[in-house]
Amino acid sequence: MALFDRRTIIASLALGLGVLIMLGATSATYFHYTPPCSEAIASESISPDGHWSAAVMEQRCGPDDLEVIVHVNLRRVGEPVRAVYLSQRAELGDVFAIEQNSTDPYPILEWNSTRHLTIRCPGCPVAHIKTREEHWGPITVRYELAYPDAH
Repeated sequence: MALFDRRTIIASLALGLGVLIMLGATSATYFHYTPPCSEAIASESISPDGHWSAAVMEQRCGPDDLEVIVHVNLRRVGEPVRAVYLSQRAELGDVFAIEQNSTDPYPILEWNSTRHLTIRCPGCPVAHIKTREEHWGPITVRYELAYPDAH
């Protein structure tokens, strides 16, 4: 019987695959329950018809929570904020996101009608904007950033 016969090789590969699957499952579980960032709702505004919710959310990351991403999340009233599985960031429904430091002002939300939201952020540095959507489902989003490229 040879040292590296076919059964030994197949058994070794199966064992290695099993270990990799267990490590992957353990890592996914760990990062889901201990995300590297925290997420919190700073303010919320409900549309005039009561069907839509816009929330200013703050995500803090890094060793001292110094990396801050402020984002505006839209969803139907009554629906929970949906987070991406591993990162636990509420990316679904994001229409605006900006990297900020802790002294920058938060965006101000104003519903102009049941389907029109205005996001005001005159102190937001345009260079740090990560997401800027003008439509989300039936909602139209307008921005007032007090910079030449604002619209």
